[in-house]
Amino acid sequence: MKKISDKVFLYFLRFNLQNNFSYILFVCLPLLFYFGEKSYIAFDEGYYALQGKWVLDYNNWLTPQWFEQIQFDRPPFLPILIAIFYKLFGFNYFSAHLPILISSIIVLYFTFKIHGLLIGENYKWLSPLILITTFLWINFTHLVTQDIILVAFEIVGIFFLIRSSESSKKYEILLSSTWVGLCFFLKTYMVIIPIIAISPYVLIYKRNLLTKKYFYIGFLIGFMPFIFWSILSFNLYGLDFINGINNKLLSLSKSNTFSQPFYYYLWNLPISFLPWTPFSIYGISLIKKNLNAQKNYLLVIYPLFLIFLLSLFSTKVPYYSLQAFPFLAISASYGISHFAYSITSKQKRIINKTVFSILFIVFSSFIYIFLKKVYFLGDEKMDMIIFLMAILFLFTPNLLINIFIQKKLNIFAFLLGPYLATLLLVQSGQLNNRSPDIKIAMNNLNNSELNINNNSRTFVLTPESIEDKELSEIIKIALYSKEQLKRVRDISEIKSKDLIWITNKNVKNFENLKPIYKDKKISKWVLAKKTLEEP
Repeated sequence: MKKISDKVFLYFLRFNLQNNFSYILFVCLPLLFYFGEKSYIAFDEGYYALQGKWVLDYNNWLTPQWFEQIQFDRPPFLPILIAIFYKLFGFNYFSAHLPILISSIIVLYFTFKIHGLLIGENYKWLSPLILITTFLWINFTHLVTQDIILVAFEIVGIFFLIRSSESSKKYEILLSSTWVGLCFFLKTYMVIIPIIAISPYVLIYKRNLLTKKYFYIGFLIGFMPFIFWSILSFNLYGLDFINGINNKLLSLSKSNTFSQPFYYYLWNLPISFLPWTPFSIYGISLIKKNLNAQKNYLLVIYPLFLIFLLSLFSTKVPYYSLQAFPFLAISASYGISHFAYSITSKQKRIINKTVFSILFIVFSSFIYIFLKKVYFLGDEKMDMIIFLMAILFLFTPNLLINIFIQKKLNIFAFLLGPYLATLLLVQSGQLNNRSPDIKIAMNNLNNSELNINNNSRTFVLTPESIEDKELSEIIKIALYSKEQLKRVRDISEIKSKDLIWITNKNVKNFENLKPIYKDKKISKWVLAKKTLEEP
């Protein structure tokens, strides 16, 4: 049995996985693509997708918007990207998600390449597979947000920083600095943190770059999109665009909804990097012992310094730490490759006992669900079942360490579980169709005859103080609406027979508004028709 199992897994190694990224990408495709029904979640994902839609609706490629209102809280990099893909492939979830999908593949590729430069060719295929099966990374790979794109720019730049030497080609030196300006156009002042974190590496190990003119030309090229956008914005709006960005920074640097204590990432990062946190910690300890100071800086000091700098900022959210994940994945791959070769019989017994204990808990939970009809993780019992099956898939393959003769194949025992668990979560729609209710309600409305009237228009009356739930729902309503919604501040601005989305709590204040569409899936808003003009 052990010889058969070894032959099966050695068969996969014949594909030369360690030297060809195309095989890794093929393995990752089921985790990257989901072809089932998709729906947006708010706030950030739906907001960016909606801003991309507004770029086309208002033909405004220069300034971010909130309905007709110009809103300079950030540059329009991502909305413009989304709008381009809407133009190319139609207005749908796939088009909005494509920039993030491409960026995720870029990060996987350069994680693969950086592993080869720093650790060696052996097992460099393991790092991208570890990265894509971490909880937070796979989550944001399937969200229409800026964060994966930011990491893509950064890791490309760091790769070419590592590669740079006196004999480097001009384009390599350019790419080692171009990422700074692109990151600034995407996330503005957020780029300061990775710049500070990587600066000691450049000053100590890559001082030759500071004498290369193409290094500075790279900075200029990277900042050209932001400079061009700034000139056009200044001509139209004066200094409003820079004031808006500065005000956004000030609001995030002060106490706000996302403020957390200094030690936030001390507990959040290990949870976010699961299930690979133990191997990453082990790998970091080995790297400090076995690798030289230059490699030690990139794989240990840089990600930890990055997290430290993020901890100094008042606003702390889990996805800020994604910038460190490619390097933590390389550390985890280094740790798991060493652990697989050195695993003892005692450690195997501990793993077996742990797995069987978890299996007992999972099966007990299954029985409890069916007997007691418990609902968890949403309104549907199926969500709980998928969650428990993911845990089952995550840990059960670890038992394979008992059947392999060759120790290097123990890596597959540890890798297979997270891969299968991630595959289940992706292909069951848990990461892609997390907010289907409003989409279903809006599809029902779009397919009805309620809003089919050539003489009517559809508006939104937003309250002076809008609640989070109201904001979340109106973003999705605007996304799924067939008509371009226009915002009004007073009911007198619309004509008789026009339609208007108004909050449930406000509709009763207007006698000339008749609700014509309600759905329990849209809890905060109702579609009404104006029945007569104001006296």
